Amino acid sequence: VKTITDVDDKVLTGQTSISTETKYALKDKDLWIHTLITPTFSEAHVLTGLIGISRDITEQKELTHKLQSYSEEIDIILHNSSDAIYRKDLIGRYVFINQAGADMLKLTPDAIIGKTDSELFGSQITKRIRQTDREVVSTETPKTLTTQYVDEKGENWFNVSVSPAHDSKKNTVGVVGVS
Repeated sequence: VKTITDVDDKVLTGQTSISTETKYALKDKDLWIHTLITPTFSEAHVLTGLIGISRDITEQKELTHKLQSYSEEIDIILHNSSDAIYRKDLIGRYVFINQAGADMLKLTPDAIIGKTDSELFGSQITKRIRQTDREVVSTETPKTLTTQYVDEKGENWFNVSVSPAHDSKKNTVGVVGVS
C-alpha cells in the first residue's frame, strides 16, 4: 500500500479494516504513527464511507526497542558466562538455569527447569543447598560459600553466591545463584 488513497480504496473495495504503522523520518528523530481505517455502513448495511483514527506511537516504539536491547544484553551475559547462573522459586524448583549451569550437570536447561535439588543431586548436598536457600530467603541476606560436590569424576569444589530474588513489587520469590 503506497498512499493514503491506496489504503482508503483498499478498505472501501474490500469492506474490511486496515491497521498500519508508518515511520516518518523527521530531522531530529523518527515519528511512528498507528492508523486504523475502517469502513462505515448504514443501518441497511450499505457502505457509506470510512473512518480513520491515527495516534502517535513513537514512545511505545522507543520503549519496545529499549526493552529488546536490554533483553538481548541480558541474554548475551547469561548465555556466554562460564559460571552457572540459576534462579529457583521458594520451594526450590529451578525456574531458570543458563547453559553453563546445565553443562555442569550434564543436562539441558529444559531437563532442569521445574526440578528440585533433590531430583538432581544426592541427599547430602541437597540438604546443604536447601539450608542455604532457606537462610538466604529468611534473612534476606546474600551468602557466599565454598562447597564440595562429588560425582563419578571425583571431587569438585565450587564457590557459590546465593542471593534473595525479588519480583517487581519487591516480594521475595526465591533465590538467584552463581556457581
